[in-house]
Amino acid sequence: MVEMVEKRPTEKQLYKLKVALYKDRGYEELTPLDFYRKLFPLGTFEKEKDYNLDTNIGKGKPNGIMVRLNVKEGRKQRLVFDDLQTITNELGNENVILSPIGYFGRSRRNENAKYLYAMTFDLDGQDLAQLKDTLHQMNSGFIPKATYIVLSGHGSHLYYVFEEPIKLNQHIVRELNKLKTGLTKQIW
Repeated sequence: MVEMVEKRPTEKQLYKLKVALYKDRGYEELTPLDFYRKLFPLGTFEKEKDYNLDTNIGKGKPNGIMVRLNVKEGRKQRLVFDDLQTITNELGNENVILSPIGYFGRSRRNENAKYLYAMTFDLDGQDLAQLKDTLHQMNSGFIPKATYIVLSGHGSHLYYVFEEPIKLNQHIVRELNKLKTGLTKQIW
């Protein structure tokens, strides 16, 4: 007797299957730049020309901080200004991270995080059946519908974008962490 073994798709094949699933269900595809502009509307961040690089103090607006992890070069951080040019420069690169947070200063330290624009949940390693289940749970109201679903090379990221950014202080961060912990358990 011969046992039939189902062949798993490669990561690239799985990614294409996921994109096709979203398109079949009528989801709108956004370019990375369009997505980040919706996440960080024009005027959200400091303009580069207004940012004082010597003192790390702008004129009252935060900036995003993009991190690229590279085996050869290590970890590189770059500020994201209101024109989002830093994002454009990194398109196509792997292992690039941009949290939905506005920072004052040049580092991603907790004390520099001042505004939260969205809450995100990483669903790494999802196969097609798990993705369909997540969509079903959102459509049936078991978990909240995400504002955006971003496909990465290894999974999905659910983005819940706030109507207004949340100003981060210790009390708010504690409450947001409780919310995130509860939603993470529900989503997984």
